[in-house]
Amino acid sequence: MSRVLIRKAMRDYGWMALAAATLLFLFVIVFIFAINSFNMEKRIDLIEMMPWVRQLISSMIGADIIDNFTRTGMISFAFAHPAAWAMILAFTLTSTTGLISGEVDRGSFDLVATLPISRARIYGSYSFVVAAAVALLCLAIWLGACAGLAAIGDTEVNRGTLAIVAVHLYATCLYVVGLAMAVSGAFNRRGIAAGICFLVIFYSFVLNVVEAFWPAAQSIGFTGFMHFYSPLPIARDGWQWGNIGILVGTGSVFWLIGLFWFTKRDLPGA
Repeated sequence: MSRVLIRKAMRDYGWMALAAATLLFLFVIVFIFAINSFNMEKRIDLIEMMPWVRQLISSMIGADIIDNFTRTGMISFAFAHPAAWAMILAFTLTSTTGLISGEVDRGSFDLVATLPISRARIYGSYSFVVAAAVALLCLAIWLGACAGLAAIGDTEVNRGTLAIVAVHLYATCLYVVGLAMAVSGAFNRRGIAAGICFLVIFYSFVLNVVEAFWPAAQSIGFTGFMHFYSPLPIARDGWQWGNIGILVGTGSVFWLIGLFWFTKRDLPGA
C-alpha cells in the first residue's frame, strides 16, 4: 500500500465517510425512539393482520418476525433498514467507482500513474481506504443502537449480540467492496462501472424480496448476496461463520480478479 494514495483517497472521500457515519448514527437513534414509541410488542397483532407486510419485513431481516419476536431481534432490523443500506451503498459505489474508473474517465489517472507505485499498490491502497471507511459506517450503526438504547433506558437488548450483527453486516459490505473495486478496475467509464454494480446489487435485493412471496425463487436465492445476510437469525442464533466465509470469500475472489485485470490491461494515457 501507499501512504500517499491513502492520504489522497482520504482527502477525497474522508469527509463523505464521516458525514455518512454521522447520519447513520443519528438515524439509528431516531429509529430506536420510533420503535420504542410505537410499542411493537403491542402492535405485533397489526402485522399479523397484514400478511404482505409480515412477508416484506421477514425478507429484510431473514426470518419471520412474528415467530421470532424479541427486543434484540427487533432492534437488529436497523442493520438491514433500507435507509441504512441506501447510505452504505451510496458511499461504497461513489468511492470505489470514483477512485479508479472515475480518475481514468476524467483523465486524472495520469497523475497517479506518474508516481513510482505499481498498479497493484494503487489498487490495494484504494481498497484499504474503502474497506476501512465501510467499517466506520457499520460501527456507526452499532454505536447509534447503543446510544439509542441507553437514551430510552433499555436494559433488555443485548449489545454484544448487536455487535455480532454489525460484524455480519461488515462481511456483507466487504462483498460489495470487492465487487465494486473489481468492476471499477475493469472499466474506463465511471458510469458503466457504477451501472454494473447497481444492477448486481439491485438484483440481489429484489431476489431477496421475491423469495418471500414466491417460493419457487428460493432455488436461485443463493445467487444474490443478501441471501447470506439475515439479521434476525444472527440475533437469535449468534455467529453464522459459513455465511461470513461465503461473503468474504466471494468478495475476495472478485477483488483478486479485479486486481489481475487492472494490472494487466491497457489504460488510456497510463
